[in-house]
Amino acid sequence: MGIENITLINTDSFMLGVREVIIGVIAGVITTIIGYYLIEKRRARRQIKQEEENKQIEKKEQEEANKREKLEQEGDKERIYNWLYNETKDSQEITIGGYTNVDGHIVDTLIDPRWRSTKEIASSNNLTVERVKELCYINEKLKLMTEKYILPNEQLEEKWAIKEFVDNQ
Repeated sequence: MGIENITLINTDSFMLGVREVIIGVIAGVITTIIGYYLIEKRRARRQIKQEEENKQIEKKEQEEANKREKLEQEGDKERIYNWLYNETKDSQEITIGGYTNVDGHIVDTLIDPRWRSTKEIASSNNLTVERVKELCYINEKLKLMTEKYILPNEQLEEKWAIKEFVDNQ
């Protein structure tokens, strides 16, 4: 056992040491990768949870906005109906198609006074024409003027009346 054996032992020891270092480096890299993966996984879970919470908040806000819109819509529908009712309630008894004395005033009934234009309703109720159209179309108590209701000297335009006032003829 001479110098050759000592060299082999030293070479084996050296190789063993290199192998341990390589294993240590690989273990460190793997540990770092796993740690990074776990951190990213937690971050992704938190992000998904936050997105779900945001969606729930948005859904609740949308539901509340829909409820407010519905209440506002019902209030505006009622306001339009009440205004139209008050404006035309005295016209129920008027004979259409001539001149009538109403409270000491001569009224031209060649234009049916039970009907009001969308523009008139909008301006009197401080609403847009589009809003009035939308609300009148969905209000079952109101009637849109059609050719059935038009007088000979009137032009067909978008006018509305209280349904019970015009359907009784």
